[in-house]
Amino acid sequence: MSTPAQSVPIKIRLFGPFHLEGGYAPIKLSSAKILLALLCSNPGHIWPREHLAQSLWPHKENGSRDHLRTIISLLKKSLGDAVEWGNGRNAVEFRPIKIEVDLWQAQELVRNLSTALDTGEEQQYLCSLVELIQDPLMADQPDFLTNERAFWKTKLLDSLFSLAELFEAQGDHSSAVGYLERALLTSPYNEKVWFALVRQYSSTGRHVEICSRFYVARRDLQKSEGSDFSPSLKRYVQETRRSGAHSSNLSVSQEEMVCRTVGRMIEHSPDQAAEFFGSEEFRLEVFRVPQVAASLLEKVIGATSGTKPARMRCAVFAMMANTLIGRAERLLSLGDEVLALDSDHARLRAAATMVANAHVFRGEWEESLRANDIALEHAIALGNMPGIDVAMAQRAIFEWEIEGNHDAIQTLIEIEVRLSRYDEHNARAGRTTISFAVGMYYLGEGNFTEARLWLSRSERLARQSGHTSALVQVLVPLGVTKLLMGEGEGAIDQISKGLAETYRLQSDRLVLLAIDVVASGLKTMGKPSHAKFLLTQTIKFRKQKDILLAPTHQELFNKCLSGLESASDLSIPEPKSCRDLVTITMDAIRSLMAI
Repeated sequence: MSTPAQSVPIKIRLFGPFHLEGGYAPIKLSSAKILLALLCSNPGHIWPREHLAQSLWPHKENGSRDHLRTIISLLKKSLGDAVEWGNGRNAVEFRPIKIEVDLWQAQELVRNLSTALDTGEEQQYLCSLVELIQDPLMADQPDFLTNERAFWKTKLLDSLFSLAELFEAQGDHSSAVGYLERALLTSPYNEKVWFALVRQYSSTGRHVEICSRFYVARRDLQKSEGSDFSPSLKRYVQETRRSGAHSSNLSVSQEEMVCRTVGRMIEHSPDQAAEFFGSEEFRLEVFRVPQVAASLLEKVIGATSGTKPARMRCAVFAMMANTLIGRAERLLSLGDEVLALDSDHARLRAAATMVANAHVFRGEWEESLRANDIALEHAIALGNMPGIDVAMAQRAIFEWEIEGNHDAIQTLIEIEVRLSRYDEHNARAGRTTISFAVGMYYLGEGNFTEARLWLSRSERLARQSGHTSALVQVLVPLGVTKLLMGEGEGAIDQISKGLAETYRLQSDRLVLLAIDVVASGLKTMGKPSHAKFLLTQTIKFRKQKDILLAPTHQELFNKCLSGLESASDLSIPEPKSCRDLVTITMDAIRSLMAI
C-alpha cells in the first residue's frame, strides 16, 4: 500500500527534548530518535552502516546491523515521502525533501551572521538564534552528540554576549544586563560575563548588589569544583565594591572620555592632535574603520596649516581613508596639496601612487600614468628597492588595465618574486596588490587553478600586513574561484562574507566590481538569468554614480554579458540601492546550495 503524499513539511526539533511534528507515525524508541538526529546533523552524507550501528550501540557486538535495519524501517514508516533513502546494504544516505529541522535553521542563522550588512541585521539574527538554541541540543539524550552540544552552548553564550554589547552601544543598559544575566545562567562561572555584569551594575550604582552575588558565586565555585576565579577578576570586583564603580573599566564612560579628550585636543592643541593622528598606530585604524578615520583626520587638517611632517602624514592617511571609501574628488584635492607642499619622498611616493589609482577610477588614463611616473621618481630618490618595484608594479597593472597589455602580467610575476625577498610592510602590501591583479587576470582567462593560487596568496599577504581593504577585496573572487572548482558551501559562505564586508567599506565602486565577479561565476555555473539581472543592475548603478570601468575590466564585463541576451528575465523587484543589490546577490549565491 503506497504512502499518501505529505503536503505539510515534517518538523523536527533537536534543541531541547526531541520532538517530531507531522510524521506518519510517532517515533518512540530512543535509538530511532538518536539515529534521526545523527542523520539530520549531516543531510546528504553517505553513512557506512557499521559506523551508524557502532554510534548507536557501541557496546553491542552481535545483532546491531539487524537492529539498525529495524530502526531505519521505523524511520521510513514515520517520515514517508518526506525523505529519500539510498545506498543499499552497506551504507545509508538520508536525502530530506520536505523536512524542517531547527538545527538547520540555526546553522543558516550562523551563516547569516557572518554576512550581516549592518548592526540592525546582526541584532535580528542574534535574537533569532538565541531563541532557537536556548535549550541544549538533544536534551533528553545527554550522552549523545556531546561535541555538537558543547559547540551550540558556546554559540549561545557568544550570541548573548554579543547582544549585550550591541544594546550597550545603543545606550539600552537594561537590555544589555538582561542578556548578560541569561549568559550567566548558561555559564555561571564565565569570567567574561562576570566582568561585564559587574561593570554594568556598578555604572548604575548597584555595585554592592552585584559584588555580593559574585562572592556567593565564588563560594559555590570553590565548593562544587574546588577552584576559584582569576586574581584579575577578584581584584576588579574588590576595587569596584570599594569605590562604587571602577571608571577605568567602564567602556561607556571610557568612550565618552576619549571623545571629549580628542575634541579638546583638536580644538586647543591642533599640532598635538596632528602628532597623534599622524602616528603609525593610528594608520592601522585607517584601514580598520576608514569612514571614521577620514572624519577625524579632516578635522585635524582643517585645524592646522603649513607643511609640518605630522600634518602631512595626516593628509596622506586621509588620502588612504578616502581611497578605501571611494571619495576620489577629496583624495585628489588632498593629493594636490601633499604633492605641492611636502618634501618627504616616502610620503610623496605614497600620495602619487594613490592619485594614480584615483585617476584610474575616474577613467583619466593619461593622468594616472603621469602620477605613476611621479611615484616612481620619488621611489628612486629614496633609493628604496621595494618601493621602486611597487611603483613599477603599479605601472604594469596600468598597462594591463588601460592598454590591455597581457605581457604586463609576466612583469608583475617577476616583480612579485623580487619583492618576496623583503620583509618590510611596503613589500608585503605590494605583493598583495600584485597577487590580486594576477589572480583576477587568470580568473578572467578561465584558468581557475592559477587564479586560486594567486588570490589565496593575496589573501594570506593581506592578513599578514593588516591590509583590511585588500583582504576584503579578495574574498569574493577567491570564493567564486573555489566555487567554480567545486568546493561548494564553504565557497558560498566566503562569497557572502566578502560581499557583506565590501559593502561595509562603503565603496560603491568595490561593491559593483564584486557583484560583477559573482555574476560571471553564476553564468559559468549555469544560472544565466541571475547573471543577466546582476550585470544589468551594475550597469544602472554605475551610470547613476558616474563610476567608470578600466578598459580591460570593461572588456571582461562585456565578455561576461555576451550570450545573456536570450536569458529569461527574473521576476523580482529591481533594487533601489547598492544595499538591496548586495542582498539580492547573496540570495542568488545561496540558491546554488540547492544544486
